[in-house]
Amino acid sequence: MAQVFRCPMCRMEFTTEDTLEEHKARGHVFRCPECSGEFPTQQRLEEHERRAH
Repeated sequence: MAQVFRCPMCRMEFTTEDTLEEHKARGHVFRCPECSGEFPTQQRLEEHERRAH
């Protein structure tokens, strides 16, 4: 079975560590569909949605 490299922020999976590092270098932005707020993780977005909307 091939090794899987998983992004700790968004849980996407990659077949090589280099691809994972490229993915992480691009950064993450999770946008709120109601107010267009931007958050670094899905968890922070969900917290925002619970509190603000």
